[in-house]
Amino acid sequence: SHSRAFFIFIASSRWLGFRMDGLVVILLIVSSFLAVVFHDFGWFEIDPALVGLALSLLIMLAGLFQWTVRQSAEIVNQMISVERVAGYTQLPSEAPVETEADKLHPDWPSSGGLKCQNLKVRYRDDLPPALQNISFDISGGERIGCVGRTGSGKSSLIQTLVRILEPDEGQMLIDGVDIATLGLNKLRHNISVIPQSPVLFSGSTVR
Repeated sequence: SHSRAFFIFIASSRWLGFRMDGLVVILLIVSSFLAVVFHDFGWFEIDPALVGLALSLLIMLAGLFQWTVRQSAEIVNQMISVERVAGYTQLPSEAPVETEADKLHPDWPSSGGLKCQNLKVRYRDDLPPALQNISFDISGGERIGCVGRTGSGKSSLIQTLVRILEPDEGQMLIDGVDIATLGLNKLRHNISVIPQSPVLFSGSTVR
């Protein structure tokens, strides 16, 4: 998909450059024709040296047009990064990394018991809930499997556990402590998650 998009970018740049060359050729033809007509009919006294200079400058204009097209296309391409960065500045901030509850529970977690009470989670305010009225109680040390079809909320439950998603309603407690009161550093430091696609970045590590 990346190669396809890059090919379209190069092809459109070449197409626009070809049109610029065509425009320069038209200017050369018109200028040469007018110079000959003016000279033959005697309408203006034109120095042949000036005509040659004008034509040579028009030929140089083709390269200038090509450079302008390439630079304008590159600027538009690079401005996408600026647009993405500007979009990131408007994202809502996550919860605090440290809270007073961290000091109140220095030995948390102790056994690892997990309890959900009427949990309701959605990805955005304008979307339907991904999880609704979820309640369960898992004792520490138990091994539990969560199964379901795609879109049933398995990943949403894990994202809520590490507070990537914040619940609209309900609570999620670990060892009796509401994880919404804990700082993100303490919570995520004590929870290990292996994602479905354990890839952080595409490409080689050299880049």
